[in-house]
Amino acid sequence: MKFPSRVKSLGKSLLGTGAAGAIIIGIDTLVAAVEIVRMRRSQREFGVTIVAAPGAGNIGDQALLEACLDQAGDGRISILAGGAEALKIPARFQERVDVVSSRALLYSIGPKRFQGVRTLVRLAHRSKHVWIIGADTMDGAYNPLASVSRFSVAWLASIAGAKSRVLGFSWNDRATRSSIVAAKFVQRRALLSVRDPISLRRIRGSGVHLATLCADIVFSRVGQHVEEPRLTKWCDAQIAEGRQIAVVNASGLISSSFDQISEYEYVVENLIEKGWSVVLLPHVSRPGNDDIEELSKVRVDRVGGDQVFRVPELLSPDQVVSLAGRASVIITGRMHLAVLGILSGTYPITMSTQGKVEGLYEVLGAPHLVIEPEAGCGKKILDALGELSRPDGQVRRVPELDVARLANRAELAFQ
Repeated sequence: MKFPSRVKSLGKSLLGTGAAGAIIIGIDTLVAAVEIVRMRRSQREFGVTIVAAPGAGNIGDQALLEACLDQAGDGRISILAGGAEALKIPARFQERVDVVSSRALLYSIGPKRFQGVRTLVRLAHRSKHVWIIGADTMDGAYNPLASVSRFSVAWLASIAGAKSRVLGFSWNDRATRSSIVAAKFVQRRALLSVRDPISLRRIRGSGVHLATLCADIVFSRVGQHVEEPRLTKWCDAQIAEGRQIAVVNASGLISSSFDQISEYEYVVENLIEKGWSVVLLPHVSRPGNDDIEELSKVRVDRVGGDQVFRVPELLSPDQVVSLAGRASVIITGRMHLAVLGILSGTYPITMSTQGKVEGLYEVLGAPHLVIEPEAGCGKKILDALGELSRPDGQVRRVPELDVARLANRAELAFQ
C-alpha cells in the first residue's frame, strides 16, 4: 500500500471512532454558539433549508432533492449543496430557490469548516425547517466525516431555532462508532427517520431508540411527465413488435469489488435470445464510479442488433420514470433506479450493496429479488425474473396498493 493510501485509510479509521463523533459535534457547537450570540433576531425568511446529497453525476441524488422540493410547500427554499453545479433545479422551482455552497461544512475540518458552520446557523435561524437528506450517507460506511457532519447539521439547526430532521436514511449493520455516537446525541433535538424496517431494527439496536420509520423519500415525489424522444420512439417500436423491454444497469461502484461484466453479458444474451429488448441505462457517472464506463464494457454486438439501446448519458429522474413505465423489468446495481422503477409499477431486480436494499424488498415481500454480486449472479437474476413471470410470459407489475403504501410512508418523513 502506498503511503498516501495508508494515511487516507488511517484518517478514515480515526474519523470512525466514537471520540471523533463527539469532538466534531462539540467543536461545531462552540462555533455555532458564538455565532448565535452575535446574530440579531430575524424573520423566518425560508420555509425550508435543504441539505442536499452529493448530487453531481447521480440521478438518485437528484431525485432525492426533487422529492424534497415537491414537499416543501410554497415558501422560499434554500439549498445547502456541494456547489451550484452539483444540482439541477427544475424550472418550476427556480424563482424561489437559493443555493449555498456547503462542501466545507460537510467534508472539511478546520477554519473553512467553521465558516460553513456559521453559514448554516445563519440560514437555520432564518428557516422554519431544516431537512437533511439522509439516504445512504448517515452510517459512516462511505465517509465517516460526512456522516457525522450531517448529524451535526441537524443538531446545530435545532439550537438555531429551526425544526430539524434527517430524512429517510439506511443504517448499515457495520455503522461507525462516530455515527452511532452522533445519532444518539442528536435524536432528542431532531427527528431521525429511517427508510426501511431492517434499518430501523439496526439503528435501535445501536441505542438510537427515538428513530422512526418512513420509506425512501423518492417515493413521495410528484415530478412531471418528461420523455427522452429518441429512446421513447425506440421503446414504442420494440413494444409494437411484441417484445418486452428490460432496463439493465451495471453499477460502477460494484465493479470496484467484483468483475460483473461476464454476468451481465450472460443476462443480456439470454434476454435477447428469448425475444426481449434491452436498454443499457447508466444511473451514476462520476470519476471512479461510472456506470457509463461500466456499461460500455458489456459486449452484446453479436446478439444485440436493434434490440439493444445504449443510453449514452444520464437522464433526468422524470425521464427515468417514463422509461421505467414502458419496461417489464429493471435489473440494477443502484437503489434509486429500483425506487423509480417501483414508482412506475415495474419490478426491479437489484444487486445488493452496503445492505441498503434488503429492507425495501422486505416491505415488498420480495427478498428473492435482491441478488448478491458474486460468481453465478447472472443466472440468479434470470431465475428471479422467472419467478416474476406469469404463465403467458408477461411479467407481473408491482401492486398499486404497495406503491401507495410506500408513498404514504415516505411522506411521514416530512410530517
